[in-house]
Amino acid sequence: MSEPCFDILRTQKQLGYEAYCLCHMTHGVVGVSVNVHTQGSKFSVEDASKCLDEFVEEIQEMLDEWSDEDFKSRVSAMVQDLQRPDLTLDEEAERNWAEVLSRYYQFNRVKLEIKALQALTKPEVVEWFKDYFISGSKSFKKLSVQVISCRGKGAEASYPYPHGGSSVDPPAHSKVTLTDAKALEEFRRSLACYPPVHTVAALHTPVPPCS
Repeated sequence: MSEPCFDILRTQKQLGYEAYCLCHMTHGVVGVSVNVHTQGSKFSVEDASKCLDEFVEEIQEMLDEWSDEDFKSRVSAMVQDLQRPDLTLDEEAERNWAEVLSRYYQFNRVKLEIKALQALTKPEVVEWFKDYFISGSKSFKKLSVQVISCRGKGAEASYPYPHGGSSVDPPAHSKVTLTDAKALEEFRRSLACYPPVHTVAALHTPVPPCS
C-alpha cells in the first residue's frame, strides 16, 4: 500500500506534502496506519477523512483487478526484499536487539515471514482486506486521529472549518469524539485491557554451556 498511498493521496489528490502508510505491531496487536499532513487552508477534516476512505476503496479495486501473475510477481518482490542481507553489523544488531526489547524472541522472523508470504494466495489476501479494511465488515476497526491547529487562540471546544462553518463535524462512521487530552485519557481507561502477546518459546530452548 505504500506506493499507491503516496501516488494517490500525495500526487493525484495533493492532499498533503506527507502521505504514507505504516504496518506496525503494538503489544502484540498488528495494525496499519495511513498518515497525511494536510494544509488547513485547503482541506477540511471531512475532506481528508473522505479521501482516506476513498483510498481504501481504490486499494480494494486494485486487488480485485490483479491477475494471479500480478500477485505472484509482487510476492516475489517482497520475498527478495526480505532476503536482502544486513549491510552492516549495526543493522544486524538492531534487528536482533529489537526482538529482545519486544520480548518476541523471533530471531528467525525473516524466514517465517518468507514462508508465510510464499503460502499466500490472492483470494486469501482479498478476503482478509475486505474483512479488516472495509467499513461495515465483521472485523473492521478504525481509529481516526485528527490534530487541528488552534491558530494561536488556545484550546477550544469546537474548531473552525478552514472554509467557513461553525465547527468540525465528526465523520458519520465515528462512534466517539474526543476534544482534549483529558477526555482521551478517560476514554483509554474505560476500554478493556488485554495482556500483551509475547512469544517466549525461545526462552525454553536449552542453552549449551560455554566451552
